[in-house]
Parts: sequence; structure tokens; C-alpha cells
Amino acid sequence: RNGLICFIKKLVVINSFSCRIMYKNMSFSQNLVFELPFWQVILGAFSFIYLVYRWFVRPVHLKSPNFYSHKKTKIQKLKKRFFPPPYPNGWIKITSAADVADDQVKSISALGREFVAFRGKNGKVGVLDAYCPHLGAHLGQGGRVTAKGTLECPFHKWTFCPDGQADEIPYCRTEVPARAKTKSYHVREHLGMVYIWFDAEDREPQWELKYHEDISESGKFYYVTMKQMEFDQHVLEMHLNGQDYYHFQTLHRPLPLPFLEKFLFGLHELKAKFNTDKGSPAPPHIFFFNEKMIKVFLFGLVSIVPSFVLRSIETNVTFEGPCIVHFSVKTIFGEMRMIKNLMPVEPFHQYVEARWWAEKTVPRWMAQIMAVVAGKALEQDRQVWENKIYHHKPMLVAGDGPFPAFKKFYMQFYSESSNKICEDELAW
Repeated sequence: RNGLICFIKKLVVINSFSCRIMYKNMSFSQNLVFELPFWQVILGAFSFIYLVYRWFVRPVHLKSPNFYSHKKTKIQKLKKRFFPPPYPNGWIKITSAADVADDQVKSISALGREFVAFRGKNGKVGVLDAYCPHLGAHLGQGGRVTAKGTLECPFHKWTFCPDGQADEIPYCRTEVPARAKTKSYHVREHLGMVYIWFDAEDREPQWELKYHEDISESGKFYYVTMKQMEFDQHVLEMHLNGQDYYHFQTLHRPLPLPFLEKFLFGLHELKAKFNTDKGSPAPPHIFFFNEKMIKVFLFGLVSIVPSFVLRSIETNVTFEGPCIVHFSVKTIFGEMRMIKNLMPVEPFHQYVEARWWAEKTVPRWMAQIMAVVAGKALEQDRQVWENKIYHHKPMLVAGDGPFPAFKKFYMQFYSESSNKICEDELAW
């Protein structure tokens, strides 16, 4: 239709231009013979008007608007009814060593609370409640680390040690009272990552972090890279993922390789293990997951990778508490390791950080590719994770994964006060 309109316009212009030339170069008699063909102009004008008319009176078929969004308050409230509390008890990676280097003060909003982190003179990182117990100033907004390694409040210059105790009050006429302190958290620093013990009942740490130790102590590994992502989902989803065997044959069937996911498809073999570590009893806050690729198909039809090559690659996953996941990927070149930390920023908003190491026998380019592939594998789950609910009693059938065992495992990280943490949270 557009082409026809353009053709008619050009036809009218060409005819008019041709007629003007003929009027200039021909005699009066010739002008009478080759007079301007008004019937063509009239036909073109009527054709144009008709097409415009047809355009305006055409039947219109529009798609209805999409009012669904997983971020809507209605959906958030719906999810609240189904999911467990948003902030489990355990070790949470709250910041990085780089954030508190060179006397920096780091403000952190997570876990339904506000924190501030800094490094004291003794080299240890302190994590405190962000608001000064005096008159409520935010210690991270204008606060600074003093020469003594204490954190100074920007309002009245109170200073605090990493354990939360007030060290100096400039105008206090007596010794600093013991009650002059703010809440502090148990801190562990490993491989450039700073963890706090978060507990709704304010109990002492129930276990220590240990599954990173061989990376830092063996000297066999070099640091590769770090990937950062954010997901609008509940914190338990990534742990729950390890029990859902069959979804590896659906969401993860396309291999998460850049430019190749539309052509290459994999067949996975998986197994989760609770309460056992290489034949020995495992701590209750640990469970394991093993994944192997047994086939790779081109267009889902032709197996193209020899079995002995696939058997040489094995992925072992260790879940340490509710928010830490360790990956070990063994290949013929050596082992690659990844530590993935989840920090619940809000009830349905997670900050995910993955740090990669590799044995010195593994080429750096290979480790970098593995980091990219792992990130794309997470993206394969995003749409489902961000839009699903959680069933405490799912309708299971033969062939489903060990969901009851997982529920028993994960519910241990909640306590009586876990629900109260988010009661007054606006987003919740």
C-alpha cells in the first residue's frame, strides 16, 4: 500500500514536469494536442484520498497490555505467604577487603538492617550497626577511621572500636561508660571476602567456615576473576536448584556457551548427598551435589563429544550454610574452584558474587571461559526463579529430586525470631 502511494505521487510529479517542458518547447497547436492530462491527476488524487481513507478506517487489532510484573507489591505479598523468612541464620559475605582498604568506611544495606564496616588498627575488620547509639547519625556517611584505628562519628566525634565499644567521647567529663557501645558482629575474613555471623537470636556462631582453606593454604591456585549479578528472588532458590534433577534436562539443556547455545545441547547426570562427606558423617550445615555431562548433541540429534572426554570433566558442589556455595570443576588440565556468595539485600533481592581460582596447570583463558559459562548458566534460571512461588508441600512424583531432605536441611537456618526481622520492612 505504501509503495502504491509513492508510485502515484511520482506519477503525478513526472506528468506535471513533462507537461511544463512541452509547454515551453512546443507550438500553440502542439500544446493543444499534448495538453496536460487532467484525468491522470484526478485519478491519482482520488486514489490517494481512497488509500488515506482506507488507512484510517482499517480494523485495528492490538495486543492487550501486560499488567504482570514480579516486582509489583501484590506479587511480593503473594510470595511472602509461601516462602520462608527472607534472612536465614548463618555466615553471610557482607563486604570485601577492598572496600575497607586505605581507611575506607563502607556502608552496607542488607538483611533488613544497616551496617558499617571498617578496618581497625589491629588489622581486623569491624562490622557495626550503622547508626550511632548517641543521637542516631549514620557512621558510614561522613564518618572516618582515626589514627588509632577507631571509627569516628561525624556528628559529635564519638569513636568506636571494631568490637562496638566507644573509645573516646570528646566532651564526656568522666571515663567513657561501659554502656556507651553499639552492636557489633562476629567477623571472619577469607580470601579477600568479609563475612559476618547473622543470627535472629543473636547467638554465637554455630560453625566455622572451612571449605575455602585448601585454596588459601595449598599455594596451588591462582586468582582468576570475579563476577557480580543481582536476582529478584528468594535466597533459598539457588540451593533448592541442586535438588531439581530434571530441570537440568530442560532449562540447562542448551549448553551455556556464547553463540553456541542454539546448536549444542547436553544430557546431565546428577546426585545430591546429605549428611555424608566421602563416606564420613558431614556437619548438619553441609550438603553436596555432583553433576556430570554424559552427552553433548548437535541440534539435539547427533552426539559429537566422545564419552571419555566428558568423563574427564566433573563438577562437585558443596553448600556451606544457607548463603555460600563452593564449586570444584575438575578437568584434564587441573581443577578450577569457585566460591559463590549470596547476600540478601531485600526479601526478594539477592546480590550474587562469584570468585574464581584455578590450579596453576589450568590456562587462564580456560578459567575465564568457565567463569563466563557459569554466569550464563545462572541466567538460564533467572526467569523461573524471579517469577515462582515456593510450596512447603509440593506435589512430588517418582523421579523428582530429594526435596523433603532439602527442606529439612534448609529450615534449620531459621529460628523463632526470623520472621520478626522483616515485620516492619517497607519492601516486605
